[in-house]
Amino acid sequence: SNRFRDLFGDGRVNIGQFYAELVTLVQLAKAIRSRQISPVEVMDHTIRQIETHNPVLNAFVLTYFEEARQRAKEIESQIMARQEGQFGTLTGVPLTVKDSLHVAG
Repeated sequence: SNRFRDLFGDGRVNIGQFYAELVTLVQLAKAIRSRQISPVEVMDHTIRQIETHNPVLNAFVLTYFEEARQRAKEIESQIMARQEGQFGTLTGVPLTVKDSLHVAG
């Protein structure tokens, strides 16, 4: 039994509590793959944190929130369809890329 299950009484996980008690990214990825937590909820929480703290920290020059939300929705659909064999260890976990690195797009 997972201590994060049923915090709402309907099987959903409280994202704030989950993050507050989360120890590793691997735990987050496992929770996403096991459908304890939605990658869309994780992404939305991450975006809210960036929007809240970035004005002071100025850590993100460019953001691609809509693209990130869309990718989270795609991952969620794959997880719900149980297409888990194609996932990497951190699939669904929001990650950032330093803007000084060259990336496509």
